[in-house]
Amino acid sequence: LMELTSTPVAKKPSDCSPAEISSFVALAIEGGEIAPAGLARRVRCAERLVFFPGPDSLQGIAALKNPGQEYRDYIAMSSGAALPSSCFPYELGWVVVSPTARGRGLSYSLSVVALEPAGRGGVFATSHNDRMHSTLLKLGFVPAGSSYPSRLGDRLLQLFLRGAPPAKKG
Repeated sequence: LMELTSTPVAKKPSDCSPAEISSFVALAIEGGEIAPAGLARRVRCAERLVFFPGPDSLQGIAALKNPGQEYRDYIAMSSGAALPSSCFPYELGWVVVSPTARGRGLSYSLSVVALEPAGRGGVFATSHNDRMHSTLLKLGFVPAGSSYPSRLGDRLLQLFLRGAPPAKKG
């Protein structure tokens, strides 16, 4: 197994080169579960992109996303859980680790760096992968609502929530 000696690198999308955006998009698509149409545009709208460089290629990626209202409404409707943008302004997503780098805790390292701009604020994530579910639980996310079928395959997605502010009284 190749030793990973680098650390995650975080950037605003506007600070990324076209090649960095392309390599991020390519690894995201390779990971599956992502609609490729319009992905480069959605990546450029993220709050933060995180790259885990390797000797020859990217070993992993993650992002703190600024989800659109239509997408947010779809997830809320599908899962049966409320996702108000005032409580959950961000989504942790596009967490993909290349097959050669799996099993070393990279999804956790990438996610910690991606979540930094959110502080203790509300963030949601969706996942079909048990390893990612474990990572999300370690990061303080809790499952919410019901699992629902992915639009991109025969998998069930689970919504996870973290850090929602307490409900206002009154």
